[in-house]
Amino acid sequence: MSCGKLGGGEVYRINDVKMISLRGYSPDEELSKVAEVRKLFCGGGSYFSWSSLGPNHAIDLTMSAQKQYRFPNKSDGRFFWNRMLHLPYIRSGADTSSWLLRVMFGSVEIRTVYVGSKQARAAVISRLSSERAGTRFCVRGVDDDGHVANFVETEQLITLDESSSSFMQIRGSVPLFWEQPGVNVGSHKIRISRGPELSAPAFDSHFRQLKALYGDLIIMNLLGSCLVGSKEGEATLSTAFQTHQKSSPHIDVPHILWDFHSEGGHKNMDRLDRKVAKYAEQLDFFHKAGPSVNKKQTGVIRTNCTDCLDRTNAVQAHIGARILTHQLARMKLDQKENIVSRFQDGFKQMWINNGNTLSKLYAGTAALCSVIKC
Repeated sequence: MSCGKLGGGEVYRINDVKMISLRGYSPDEELSKVAEVRKLFCGGGSYFSWSSLGPNHAIDLTMSAQKQYRFPNKSDGRFFWNRMLHLPYIRSGADTSSWLLRVMFGSVEIRTVYVGSKQARAAVISRLSSERAGTRFCVRGVDDDGHVANFVETEQLITLDESSSSFMQIRGSVPLFWEQPGVNVGSHKIRISRGPELSAPAFDSHFRQLKALYGDLIIMNLLGSCLVGSKEGEATLSTAFQTHQKSSPHIDVPHILWDFHSEGGHKNMDRLDRKVAKYAEQLDFFHKAGPSVNKKQTGVIRTNCTDCLDRTNAVQAHIGARILTHQLARMKLDQKENIVSRFQDGFKQMWINNGNTLSKLYAGTAALCSVIKC
């Protein structure tokens, strides 16, 4: 199913997959062994880009606009979910560029915005990492390699003719060894499963990787802070997160505490601006006009709550809306109020859809709160 056009290609969501035996057997008993692969690809969160003009015209969904500029003809292995299926052909020297597609998991939302006689494209693209895949309650926290559960890179993108602007944010589980054992709803209590000394190498590895990939980092911690009541586990986890950072080599990373619920949630998002606005503007965004790059994003905000779903998506949407103003100004798309409102309304709905899709992938249900105040 087509999600819309980006670049010179069309972006499609995979709804069905047909398995074909390359051995020529009919029936082939091996096909039953890859049934889980088919189920994964047909779950509604897998996408690819394709163009009838050839592979060079389709975009690589695993790469953000800034990365595509810096590393042309490369893919980001974290978000290239079917890369292992490519290896046998690569090793045998077969040219697969025209028919073997790169599949990304996450969410792709695209809108066409009319700017006079021209058509601009607005998009929110979320790339779910394959490095620590799994669902809520089954996969939490960090692994020994520094990869965290539900790690997602989200890009807010605008394109018009040869000009494009991109702003990235990331989300991911608290990078400690923790879990939520339990069977019945409400019985999932947060438990730290490793102490500080055993957690330190993975914690350090996680932030070293992020700095190498994205540059400067800002931690946006939305966990509850009350040590009494239903958010007691969140407060314990948040305190452990802060303590680990203070004893790590990454004390230089600003750690913003913003208890989403006690601060009033989406109704009082303006309060967040006082804490995060200066950092978001310092990190900047990517802008390219033709072959010339006028701006580069120098870092990202790493947002987390418990699941990195509803609260995280609401905060990322709010930050994205603030940066959108600067993106439109840089592309000279802010001169008419009706055009600005089209972009604002389009991105607001795309962020809501983005939250629903990511929630279905990690939790199995749509977002519990779909209200976004931008």
